[in-house]
Amino acid sequence: MHPFDRVVLIFNPNSTGNASGLAAELNVELARRQPELPVTLQQTEHAGHARDLARDAARTGRPLLVSVSEDDGRPDDGKFEVITVKHTAKWRLLGTAIKAAVRGLGPQPSVREYHFTNLKKMPIQVDGEVMELGAGAKVRIDIAHQVMQTVL
Repeated sequence: MHPFDRVVLIFNPNSTGNASGLAAELNVELARRQPELPVTLQQTEHAGHARDLARDAARTGRPLLVSVSEDDGRPDDGKFEVITVKHTAKWRLLGTAIKAAVRGLGPQPSVREYHFTNLKKMPIQVDGEVMELGAGAKVRIDIAHQVMQTVL
């Protein structure tokens, strides 16, 4: 018997990675390994929707909620990478983004929390959701060790 009664895979079909493909692969693999376990794929439609989908799914039964994204870290390792880029010309920023996508940026610092105050309003992306952050916002980002269960 499982500690959960079903799996809900939540993903952003418009993410910069291949979240849709990864969710489909995970669905097939779970069906192969645990054919008796129901699996549902839930696509997000707007910023904050993943949170709503997870909350709705958690209202009944014992679901295993899985946020599917294309990240090379483990979501339960208690750390996340922080990549800072100096203010520079857009073409240089594009070059850094291409290098990150093709070759990677090499080892980056890993932290459990990060603090900053933004100078101007800016978009932020949190787990595939894009939100607007007002100017002068004090931001603290924390990740809790082993809060999410990783299914391999």
